[in-house]
Amino acid sequence: ASFILLPTVAAFLIAFALERLLVLEPWSSRRLTVVLALGALPLVPVLPALLLLFGATLLLQRRPRIHTMALGVARLAVPLVLIVLAVTSGVELWRDTGEILNGS
Repeated sequence: ASFILLPTVAAFLIAFALERLLVLEPWSSRRLTVVLALGALPLVPVLPALLLLFGATLLLQRRPRIHTMALGVARLAVPLVLIVLAVTSGVELWRDTGEILNGS
């Protein structure tokens, strides 16, 4: 999640700071418009995921019964998912290393 969240927050802050600190109108220059659009581009695909996470967080905070159940599931699911991802990454790394060393 941090691989998605950190670049997204950085892109948001950069675009926001540029827009606020500019002396001239942001859309008056074509180059400036392109730079601002490219700076905000990483935000676009992440926004629906962030909205879903925000909604889930609000739901969990308002309903203690769901919160307790979700916490129990998360305590089991998160370590299992991390183990599966680590094993998958290790297998892919092993295969790639073998291909590189064998010259395929």
